[in-house]
Amino acid sequence: MPLAGTRVTFTIHRSGWVLIAVFMAFGWRDLGLREGIVGGLLVTLSLVIHELAHTFVARLLAVQVHGIGLKFVGAYTFRRHANRRLHDVMIAAAGPLASLLLTLASFYVPRMGIWLAEWNFGIALMNLLPFPGTDGYRILKTIFWPDLSVYPPRVPDAA
Repeated sequence: MPLAGTRVTFTIHRSGWVLIAVFMAFGWRDLGLREGIVGGLLVTLSLVIHELAHTFVARLLAVQVHGIGLKFVGAYTFRRHANRRLHDVMIAAAGPLASLLLTLASFYVPRMGIWLAEWNFGIALMNLLPFPGTDGYRILKTIFWPDLSVYPPRVPDAA
């Protein structure tokens, strides 16, 4: 199984701690101090789960993942390209799909479920926008403007 014997590092950069503090500040503003801190940590956990979804699908498709990280601008997964364009699209789509599933699951979190669902939906939506650095951009670029040095054309088998 491609998942066995592999290791992925997780890094929170200095600016990532600021991002976590911002999430807690929004939680404090919207939910109160205690629930706001918990809510901010749950939003951070949602970002990590989003990145773990990319990692899980990459590993299933035998794509090497070097690390996951958190910076002020958001979370990221550092990985190689897949050998097939479809695989890269699947890996990129896994994160937003995980965020959408977390949106639904968030409704069952007592007292802050709707607030957390809004954050998870926002994470999914922002990642699907076609701006450089987002999953949506990577999906569109891979489908419509692939780097042919990464994805060489397939040669049909000789009969």
